[in-house]
Amino acid sequence: MRSSNSIFPVINNAFYYFLLACLIIFAGTRQQFVGTDTEAYYRIFELIANDGSWFSVHRYEPLYVFINALVAKIGLTAKELILLTAIATLLPISTFFRKASPNFLLSLVLYMSIFGYLMLFNVVRQSIAIAFFVWFVYFYFHKRYIFSILFGFISVFFHYTALIAIFSFVLFTIFSPFFIIILYLLSLPFILSQIFSQLFFTAFFSVFLPFIPEKYSSYVLGIGHFPATGLKEIFGQVIFAFSFYFYFFNNNVKIQPFKFVFLCSMLSIVLLNFFYYVKYFDRLSLYFYIFNAISIPLFILGIKGIYMRFAVSGVITLFALLLLSRSLINGSNGITPYASWLF
Repeated sequence: MRSSNSIFPVINNAFYYFLLACLIIFAGTRQQFVGTDTEAYYRIFELIANDGSWFSVHRYEPLYVFINALVAKIGLTAKELILLTAIATLLPISTFFRKASPNFLLSLVLYMSIFGYLMLFNVVRQSIAIAFFVWFVYFYFHKRYIFSILFGFISVFFHYTALIAIFSFVLFTIFSPFFIIILYLLSLPFILSQIFSQLFFTAFFSVFLPFIPEKYSSYVLGIGHFPATGLKEIFGQVIFAFSFYFYFFNNNVKIQPFKFVFLCSMLSIVLLNFFYYVKYFDRLSLYFYIFNAISIPLFILGIKGIYMRFAVSGVITLFALLLLSRSLINGSNGITPYASWLF
C-alpha cells in the first residue's frame, strides 16, 4: 500500500497535467470573437494563406508566417492555427516550469492568474516568443550557448521585440547591486506619477520619432495609456525586494541553480515601472514578468517548516485566483463573453 507521501506527487502531477490541458483547450479553441486580437489573427491567416509564399515576411515575423502557411498548406483553418499557437506557447512554458520551479503546479497557477496566460487571447506572436525566450535565458545561465542562441533566434523570429529583450537581459547581467538599486529607484517616479511619465516620454520620443520607420511609428505614439495601478503593481515592488535579496545575499544551496530567475524578476519590475503608462512599450516587461511565476515558489522554498510553506502557498494561490477573477470580470484581453468551437 502506498504511503501518503508517495501518493501526493501522483495527485500533484495529475492535477498539473489536467490544468495544463484545460489552459490549452480554453485558449486554443476560443471562438473568433473571443480575445482582443483573435479576429485580426484570423485575417492574418487568410492573408498569408492566399499569398502563396511560405516566407513572405514583409509584414510579419518569418516563423509566424511559416506556421500560418504550413497550416494552410495541409488544409486546416484559422481555428486549428489558434489551437497550434496555444500549444506552441504552453508546452515550452510548462516544461520550463517543471525544470526550474520547486513547485511547478503553483508556478502554473501563478502564470494562469497573473504572469502571462491572458496574453494568449491578445498578443499571440509575442506569447510564443516569450515561451522560447525563457529557454534562451535558461541555457544562457547554464553556459550552453549553442542552445541559448538557437532559442534566442526562434524567439526573435516569432516577434522582433525579443531582440530588445535579449539585449536588455544581457546588459542587466553585468550590473552591480548598487546600479540595479539606482535603476529601480529611478523607475519609481514613472509608475507613481502618470504626469511625470507622460511628460518625459513625450519629450523623449519627439526627439527620435523622425528616425523611426513609419511602420513602427505607432509603437512610440502610445503615450497617455493610463491603466489604474493596484494590487498587482504593489505586489511587483515586493517581488523586486525579495528578488534582490535572494539573488545577491541568499546562499541557500537549493536555490543556487535557479538564481537567474531572480535577476529576470528584478528586470521585469524595473521595465514595468518605467513603461507602465506607455502603450506597447509596457509589453517589453512581459518577457521577464513570467519568471515571477518561478521566483515566488523559490521565495517560499526559503521558508522554514513544511506547514508554513504550505500555508503561504495557499494564501498566494488564493490571492492569484482573486486577481484572475477580477481580470475575467473586467473582461481583460477580451476573454468574456467566452465561447469555444469545441463545446
